[in-house]
Amino acid sequence: MPAGHPVKPPVHTLKPDPVMTPKKKPTLLEEMGRRIRQGRLELSAREGKALTQGDIAERLGVAQSTVGRWEAGLKEPDLETIRRIAALFGTTPDYIAFGTQPPPGALPVRGENQVPSVREEPTRDKVDPAQRAAQARAAKERRGGSA
Repeated sequence: MPAGHPVKPPVHTLKPDPVMTPKKKPTLLEEMGRRIRQGRLELSAREGKALTQGDIAERLGVAQSTVGRWEAGLKEPDLETIRRIAALFGTTPDYIAFGTQPPPGALPVRGENQVPSVREEPTRDKVDPAQRAAQARAAKERRGGSA
């Protein structure tokens, strides 16, 4: 090789080794999705049957695809839904949203079906019919209607 020409090293394009490449840290949304999925699996174990995303969706009054997006970390449930999810799974909204563990013994033992489905009719408190009529008249008067 002539003395005036520098020697160039060969150019190698190295691809990252998947074994050596550090995994990216999951996002908060992905972490919440993992907790929702884990809650569904734990509820399945407590009830003794495999619960699908569709089963959870029906109990919460949402579409199955919505539960799937939550579990995949693609969509965040609103606050009221997080509360309903927590009640269904027997945990706290803080745990579902942030992974914050409640103190030991802070959660009551939950029985089956304690969270009513959105599609169920709400039960009325036992109120005396005369009292109910008086409440209806008072509400109508507050709205500006005649009694």
